[in-house]
Amino acid sequence: RGMKYYHVVPAHHLLVRLEDEGNRGNPTGPVSVALTDLLSNSFFPLSNTKNKAVTMTDIINRTLRLLTDNPGAALVFYRNASSKLSVASISKLIASLMKCLVMFIEEEKEHRLEKF
Repeated sequence: RGMKYYHVVPAHHLLVRLEDEGNRGNPTGPVSVALTDLLSNSFFPLSNTKNKAVTMTDIINRTLRLLTDNPGAALVFYRNASSKLSVASISKLIASLMKCLVMFIEEEKEHRLEKF
């Protein structure tokens, strides 16, 4: 209960192993699913340590960090997310990411118009 996985094995090592499982052609195998379960609260928390709801902004930031730090591990992690997360949670994440993408595209368009 009080033991944290990152006190035993650094998260980076777990992400490398998760990516390696995907590269071995077994992204939905038992090791990948177990690592996804272990890491799910770090990258897709349902509540924080004070049992308060986590904002979608926090989850998006964690998602983007995972995608930036280790895209291969992110691919395997989100492929296995359905074993841990509800359809509603995954749908909410996709909708939020799409809103962010639209916002970034609109900002880029505005930035390009300012140049001319």
